[in-house]
Amino acid sequence: MQCFFKGSASLSLLFFLTSATCPVAAQQVPTAGALTACGPASLRLRVSNPDSLPGWVSVVRLATGQPLFTATYHAPYGHRFDFAGVPAGLYLVHLRLGHTRTRYRVRMSEQAQLKLELAR
Repeated sequence: MQCFFKGSASLSLLFFLTSATCPVAAQQVPTAGALTACGPASLRLRVSNPDSLPGWVSVVRLATGQPLFTATYHAPYGHRFDFAGVPAGLYLVHLRLGHTRTRYRVRMSEQAQLKLELAR
């Protein structure tokens, strides 16, 4: 019987130590909105804004610094961006919702195909 209790105590201690050191799920980084590809040269922006925070979105061509689109909002917001008619190159989409800022890099190819990545 003593052996059982010793085993149980060590088993309980082992369970406690492994459960205490298991990694927890990573917290999601807050973003100002979700930008997703919805076609070969199109992006869809969705912003849920339940607190009616002031928001802002801008699309800039990096080669020239020229803004292609700018909008502000205070409610849930959505927009579809069509990059089919823009020159190949690198573009930056800036999103701001309250104090949260998110930037995405958009690469347009000569074949009017875009690649979307979160800018760090």
